[in-house]
Amino acid sequence: MAATPPNASPVPQHQAVLAALQDAARFYRAEVGRSWVPDYLNRRNLYGQLHPAQLGYAPGGWTTTSDHLSRQGHAPATLQAAGLARPTAQGGRPIDLFRDRLVVPLTDAAGVLVGFTGRAAPDAEADVPKYLNSPASEVFVKHNLLYGLAEDAEALRRGAMPVLVEGPLDRLALAQATGGLAAVGVAPCGTAFGPRQAAVLLQAVGGNRPIAVALDADAAGRAATRHAWETLTDAGARHLRHVELPGGKDPADLVRNGRGNLLRHAIAQNTPLAHAVADNTIDDLTAVTSARDWQRDLTLARRLFHSDLRRVPTNQVASYVAHVAARLRLEPEDATAAAADAITE
Repeated sequence: MAATPPNASPVPQHQAVLAALQDAARFYRAEVGRSWVPDYLNRRNLYGQLHPAQLGYAPGGWTTTSDHLSRQGHAPATLQAAGLARPTAQGGRPIDLFRDRLVVPLTDAAGVLVGFTGRAAPDAEADVPKYLNSPASEVFVKHNLLYGLAEDAEALRRGAMPVLVEGPLDRLALAQATGGLAAVGVAPCGTAFGPRQAAVLLQAVGGNRPIAVALDADAAGRAATRHAWETLTDAGARHLRHVELPGGKDPADLVRNGRGNLLRHAIAQNTPLAHAVADNTIDDLTAVTSARDWQRDLTLARRLFHSDLRRVPTNQVASYVAHVAARLRLEPEDATAAAADAITE
């Protein structure tokens, strides 16, 4: 093993990195009262989540957080390893990563604080990223994390249904609107929902528990819904549900507009995710015309069955085939024959 050069900084210890993150979280929480965050949350009807979610505020200034943590004894190398500071392009003194941001603490599946996601101020310049995650590090691997999984671990142990949403504010919106409803939001926070996150989720709740998906209804959201369905079925999930968000709004928008009751209703009235994925595919491929075309519709049904039927649990195949037949206005026997062909092949 090569020796460490005499002038090289020692690699920060794992525990030192975790301690720096904990002290940063305490500092961020202490700064909330002197920031725009309470008013922002209040205007979005999310103020009730300020303390339960341990939200914080990263002050403006290039080194405000770093200066505070340095006074507490954290070395500059530790702050960089924790993703709290980063070097400048000019090679000068490292600057804070999170500046003038609402800060959401992120924990791993064991409940250990490993990083943050920060939301820019509402009046931030257009070139400032709206959301910023901690950089990848020895403790922060965002592809392994789902915000809400550890935070709502007790509710999940009691049988609450996890609801996959897009972002941290959507997860907070579910927490705000679904009190008494056995459902909790989980969010990948700025990364596409991937196999590792699916594995972590199923490890927490198992493959037979209902898992719902509540993503946007636009083109990107429909694609993300299919991707989530494929990723979860590949991981072994067998009871997937879909939450159709009213008016195409995301959960955070619904709560902000005072329509949390509609969000609760949509979650309670969830439907099979496979049906929603089929509906999205049918809508995308038949949007160019509403004219009845039996041969086209039968071809589309065959295409759906060949690509998707293998992901549908055996005890749900009949209802899935019937749903596709109804959507495409096919005779049940034609749809059943097309499904049988797909199963055979």
